[in-house]
Amino acid sequence: MKIKKPFRYFGGKNYLIGDIISLVNYAYKNLRISCLIDVFGGSGTVLFSIPENWKINLIYNDLDNFLYNVFKVLQDDDLRQKLIEKWKYLLTYDVVYKEFRDELFRSEDFDFHVPDIEVALKWLYLNIYGQSGIVSKSATMPLMYVYRIRKPNFDNDVIKKLKQWQITNKDYRDLIRNANREYVFLYLDPPYLQGGSNYNKGGWDIDDFKELKTHLDNFKGYWLLNESSIESIQKIFGKPLFVKSYINFSHVITYDTIKNSKNKRNIRKEGFWTNFKIPDELLQQILNDQLRISTKEILQNNNLKIFIRLKPIGGENRGRG
Repeated sequence: MKIKKPFRYFGGKNYLIGDIISLVNYAYKNLRISCLIDVFGGSGTVLFSIPENWKINLIYNDLDNFLYNVFKVLQDDDLRQKLIEKWKYLLTYDVVYKEFRDELFRSEDFDFHVPDIEVALKWLYLNIYGQSGIVSKSATMPLMYVYRIRKPNFDNDVIKKLKQWQITNKDYRDLIRNANREYVFLYLDPPYLQGGSNYNKGGWDIDDFKELKTHLDNFKGYWLLNESSIESIQKIFGKPLFVKSYINFSHVITYDTIKNSKNKRNIRKEGFWTNFKIPDELLQQILNDQLRISTKEILQNNNLKIFIRLKPIGGENRGRG
């Protein structure tokens, strides 16, 4: 399922978005939800995947000030056009990348409540020309991107969807507390379980997930959570609705894979937890609809072309009965 969005993002969940939307679609058609909140929004993959004909309020939230600022700039017609004009004159060179990186992280305390074109421009530059879209103080521009012309996706259909969103920058605790209504659906893709707690900058620890569980236990509406550290998370949330394997081209290291160190291939298992049940027919459809790529994919890695034929990956049904 190809998703159009302005920029790529590490941990964007593109490889499992079809199954996420299947579950959200069921809730939309059967549970009378009228508001969908992406609590840890990231690049907005889920909201960009919602059909335009749905009559539903879409709320994007992320605590990251840079992400919030970028989306607010892109949502505003005048600011977006000014950003596009500035992008035309940017040089694609590692010296520019380092300069923007250093300037950006010196401006971490900028007033993000007022959309800032310069901050958005620098963040997008680092995202577009960085490795896997990662923006950090230590990020560098890969050699293969030097002198190559790249740009964010400013297509009309992307911007049209973006302008339907309400964009917020709240701590998830406050967000869930304020949105505690029967008609609200929460999609949750929290920071990875990495043995360390830093909500604003990276991974969570077990206690963070335990705290999330207490907030979801008191939520009146519906929610969907997915996480790859299945063994650890199910000790908190119980058995997942289902577990499914995916081929993932991004090398994401989670707490459980660090402990086990058995993941030889780039295959990722993801667990899905919900506070609502789905029909067995839908569950089987999700598990049977495996990732199939019948043509050869070309992966570029430092200008080397590697040809790989992908095979279906099996699913594992671990429903609650």
